[in-house]
Amino acid sequence: MDTNADNNKDFFDPKKYKTLIVGQKNESKGTTDIISLLINSENAEEREDALRLIKKEPTALELLMNAIDDKNLSDHKTQLIAACWESGIDCRTQLNYFVNLAINEDYLGCIEASSVIDGMDPPLNQDELSRSVKQLHEAIKKASAEKKELLKQLAEILSSYLQK
Repeated sequence: MDTNADNNKDFFDPKKYKTLIVGQKNESKGTTDIISLLINSENAEEREDALRLIKKEPTALELLMNAIDDKNLSDHKTQLIAACWESGIDCRTQLNYFVNLAINEDYLGCIEASSVIDGMDPPLNQDELSRSVKQLHEAIKKASAEKKELLKQLAEILSSYLQK
């Protein structure tokens, strides 16, 4: 009798662990494993699978935001921000969060956060829109030359959504 087989069966118990079986389609994958695939996958197909799977998670946006904010994943922040728009998750409820990322991240992070915001179709919360536009105008004054144009474009896009 293989005692390892008895020990390993616990890893496949969904009450104890969420297990990812790489290369197997339509299986339930753990959220930690999905995040891992999003940042470590050199295989484009695996990343696409992970993007589809995370969109099905009821707390997908929260999971991605937690991963973006995780200091242990800071080297992968740009990939994680990109996953927000690549997965097609509705991020409208977190407009200000992504505006802050655009303002505070480096140029590539700003591009990805801008892509998330650009993908937010109206209706958007008007108070949050107004605050975000004001934040962007303040940030433009202090921004580096390369980010200044991106932030200006973002402010114009969001201003166009404000109801007059």
